[in-house]
Amino acid sequence: MFAENAMALSVAAGGAAALTDGIIHPLDTVICRIQSGNAPHGTTSTTSRLFDKTLFHRLYRGFGPTVVANIPASIAFFTVYDSVRASFSKARAAGHFASLPRSFDYAAGSAAGELLACAIINPAQVLKQNAQAIRTPSHRHPPDQLSRSAAAQVLKLLRLFVKQPSKLWAGYSVLVAAQLPHVCLMFSIYEELKQNSPFEYCRPQTGDSDPVQQVKASAVCGAIAGCCSSWIFVPADVIRLRMRLAAGRAVEDQHSRTITTVEGVGVKSAKPKLANLNALAFARDIVRREGWAALFRGSLLTCIAAGVGGGIYLGSYEAIKTLCNMEE
Repeated sequence: MFAENAMALSVAAGGAAALTDGIIHPLDTVICRIQSGNAPHGTTSTTSRLFDKTLFHRLYRGFGPTVVANIPASIAFFTVYDSVRASFSKARAAGHFASLPRSFDYAAGSAAGELLACAIINPAQVLKQNAQAIRTPSHRHPPDQLSRSAAAQVLKLLRLFVKQPSKLWAGYSVLVAAQLPHVCLMFSIYEELKQNSPFEYCRPQTGDSDPVQQVKASAVCGAIAGCCSSWIFVPADVIRLRMRLAAGRAVEDQHSRTITTVEGVGVKSAKPKLANLNALAFARDIVRREGWAALFRGSLLTCIAAGVGGGIYLGSYEAIKTLCNMEE
């Protein structure tokens, strides 16, 4: 029974991660390019940036590392999350932790799972975001030449990171600092909504529950939780992204012994020492050069992506797990 449950959880978590990445990745690419600080001259707002055609070229760039890392990370997360929740349930049944609210169980489980997931995800996100930040000119060159040029830049990036693998963990501290409270808040909202929502369609039925209702409740609650918990962490997303792009530039700079980026990458040049700054120093640098608004760049799209992604991810996880359990 344990092996069957573990298999159902793994299939559900992996399938949900792959499905969500496939749908959300293009929007995530646009957000990455908006937050990277590489706006064409004269564009200052998110709305005006959306009219820049280079934002929408090669939207699935960096998808490979993302899905390869997110599948095992998702499996690891839900394995730990469900295990911690089960342990708390047994402890509560034995009379322990009676003074703690149920939300503590959800927060502890999601925090433990996310610590492990972040260790798996970070290298892939460094590769993904450096690849996503590459913008291909929309004219002057034929499409096949542009495609070969972009592919060559991505391959060069991969080769350079292989020579300096430690750069793959750039921004890990910011990732953990942002993801732990974000995920804890999201899953606390998600679980509380499923149990205590004033809206009937958000609550799975008790007893012999309808699987469709279970999936619908998970999707709706996941969307609400994802959207509500994402906005306040946009500054951390921006800082983490800039740290990773700086790491990518530092790898190239050290390789070429110059302080300029590769032609066409679309990332602002920076001094090599920028890659060695901590998160707070990066934040100060962003505010000094671009103002406070830069820390919330792409926040609307981030909330939309988090809401859609949370609904798809948790809804499909519940759906696949239910199907696997029904077949047993």
